[in-house]
Amino acid sequence: MRWSSSQSNNNPTIMRQQRRGHQLQQHFSATFPKTDRVSKTLLRLNFTNRETVPATLITLASRRSSIAPRLLPKHDHQPLLVYHHHHRHRRFVPPVAGPATSRSEAAPTSTPAMEALPSRSPSPSLELSLRVLCPDDDPEIVAQCCDTIGQGFASEPNNAVFSIDPSQYAARWRAIAHNTLLRSRGVPLVHCLSLSSNLGAEAVQEEQGGQGEGEDGQGGQGQERVAAVALAYSYPDQKVPDEAPEPPGIIDLSRISRPEAIPIRDDLLSFISAKKTEFLKTHGSFEYVAFLATRPEYWGRGLGSRLLRYVTDEADAAGRWCYLEATNPDNVRLYERHGFQELETKVWTLESLPGQRVMLILMARPPVSGA
Repeated sequence: MRWSSSQSNNNPTIMRQQRRGHQLQQHFSATFPKTDRVSKTLLRLNFTNRETVPATLITLASRRSSIAPRLLPKHDHQPLLVYHHHHRHRRFVPPVAGPATSRSEAAPTSTPAMEALPSRSPSPSLELSLRVLCPDDDPEIVAQCCDTIGQGFASEPNNAVFSIDPSQYAARWRAIAHNTLLRSRGVPLVHCLSLSSNLGAEAVQEEQGGQGEGEDGQGGQGQERVAAVALAYSYPDQKVPDEAPEPPGIIDLSRISRPEAIPIRDDLLSFISAKKTEFLKTHGSFEYVAFLATRPEYWGRGLGSRLLRYVTDEADAAGRWCYLEATNPDNVRLYERHGFQELETKVWTLESLPGQRVMLILMARPPVSGA
């Protein structure tokens, strides 16, 4: 979500937020080592007052166009800036406000603001294996894949439109993945990267200060743990027929969905179907990437790229195009690095949720000969 200039001209709250953003930007930029190249930078912000985030993001990004701002979910702690540069990670923590000042409005001081963070480069003890399977092949692993999609998509910018309760974001995506796989029994669409917990989970747990398990407690010692998953299949060869009856066990999403967003959901699904049919007529059968997700504790390790590379290599070998719909603009850069190109972008808005939107970015990749 971004604030336009017309919104901020006469609003005292937003003007105060923008002044705070300028203060943070000046103090934060001064701590950049002069030898650092900013082109590889990712800037992430968390604020107790979420309304402070958009103005601050724009202020910080306006001076450095290559910084990619990412709006994260609401957290209950003081403002935090994390600066990533290659394998160097630093934390910028503004001082905690005094009793009469909110933490999100605390003024920065001249004390050093950057402290080294442990490197998040892949640990040599992580022994990942890639598996391709049907939903019926291994129910336990498939359940972990659904949970991985739920956790990975819980921070999607579209979530607020479709779900009222932020605590249900992960559950909603987990149910969507479950229903997708339930309708696709017998189709080898599950591509997952998993690791043995004996060594790998211990390394991640050490990095996270002893918190190595997910919400569901999966990944205990001696168990296989799914770190990333892609749901991809040949379209239309492996597509479930539209007239196929619904299998038993489908999860009803109405309880955790926003009722007024149903028209948007229906139009979005119709749009996705129509565009895939249109692409099929132009390019023939293609590899369709329906989901690509990594568990948050494994973000930044290149697992999504590894899965995507496997899918594109298979498509290249068959001389087929790849096609996907991106729901998060931040992910477009990942797909572009793998040869995908933007085809079209469509946005939906809801009058009852000003400032929120649903974005769908259609992308495709031609086959590479000699891959």
